[in-house]
Amino acid sequence: MNRRIASWLISILAGVVVGGAGGFLVLQALGSGPSDEDSRAGRSGFEALEEPVSQDTSGRLGFDAVSGEVPPYAAASGSSAEFQEEVRRAINQALGEGRRTAIVNATERVHGAVVTVFVIERIRVRSLFGSLLDDFLSFGTPGREYPHRGLGSGVIISEDGYILTNDHVVGNADNITVRLADGREFEGVVIDTDPRLDLAILKIDPQEDLPIAELGDSSDIMIGEWVIALGNPFGFMLQDPQPSVSVGVVSAVGRSFITVSEGKARYFPSTIQTDAAINPGNSGGPLVNTLGEVVGINSFILSQSGESVGIGFAIPINQAKKALDQVRIFGHIRRAWTGLLRTDDNSWYYVNQGVRNERGIVLLDVEPESPAELAGLIQGALIVGVNEREVRRNQELEAILLKAEIGDTIQIEYYPYRSNRKRTTVLTVDEEPRGK
Repeated sequence: MNRRIASWLISILAGVVVGGAGGFLVLQALGSGPSDEDSRAGRSGFEALEEPVSQDTSGRLGFDAVSGEVPPYAAASGSSAEFQEEVRRAINQALGEGRRTAIVNATERVHGAVVTVFVIERIRVRSLFGSLLDDFLSFGTPGREYPHRGLGSGVIISEDGYILTNDHVVGNADNITVRLADGREFEGVVIDTDPRLDLAILKIDPQEDLPIAELGDSSDIMIGEWVIALGNPFGFMLQDPQPSVSVGVVSAVGRSFITVSEGKARYFPSTIQTDAAINPGNSGGPLVNTLGEVVGINSFILSQSGESVGIGFAIPINQAKKALDQVRIFGHIRRAWTGLLRTDDNSWYYVNQGVRNERGIVLLDVEPESPAELAGLIQGALIVGVNEREVRRNQELEAILLKAEIGDTIQIEYYPYRSNRKRTTVLTVDEEPRGK
């Protein structure tokens, strides 16, 4: 091969097309290497990169980086049409390899396992006139019901059809349809949910092999690393089973939140914050690292508009794996249970029958035969300390209780109703009875 042409081609590809890596690919494709003369001189073929690049009369490089055309004088220097075609193929190969990033590879690994979850929930609607008039207008039936359609996303994590998603996507659904990225549809069944953590496990019955996603380790996440959010935002409008992909970085880890929606308190411990775009419909979809491993389940965003502003949160996959293990072992997710139903801050106007100027949390309701009742806590008690820490706000108590695991003991300091004498008791967390 003409040594001058080879060095010219390698120089251009190395400096203009894809850098040193691209030059190496083209070098391999063309089969060029150090000539006998170079070997005798003790030089490598790559030292040819130091030689000046030929230029045309206008002062431009003798190569069109856009069209890939080889200049006439190169062909006149002994190049054949076959050689020019070989050069073009090598350039296209180098350019193609440059486009294939870690993000592309990771997306391909998990793309087929991302599903769209369509739900129908029957909403019972009552008028301002009350239930009696509603029942009369509906001819004695217990109120009128209307189907409400919603959707979310999910990710297949086992060949036998287990799917991870959010409780707020499927927790109240009466009918669930799961659509795969390849267009196949299955009826979805809720195996169990954990409303506190906003996790849900679905099951479909596949008749053939399913694509599955690999689960990673959320304890190994690094702030600043690239992550990919997949799901089907605004799925009703797109009508396309292929998931959308958005890319961002891990903005923070360990963010904890407590939210209350429709009477359900949700605790999000140690969430993953990302600026990858998460929009309505993304809920339940996977958050993936550049190795193609699922490290989180997309759950919610902070936004005044309701659309993504770059502050999204995902449930760490290790929490989901724990719930999945419980389902496989016990057949359901084991939920911690204290029996403290409703609490409220001790506001300025509250006086607990002799307990004055004492800030704490008022116990408004206790479940019968619950761990709280067995510990001696009854309605009206004023809780002022938990595990030797003062608690003055209801949110502080909720955070402690929602972190509790089955079998944990919680030491509680409180004033009984109509008493100004502080007492201490120990509450042992139990498993919540099924059906609650």
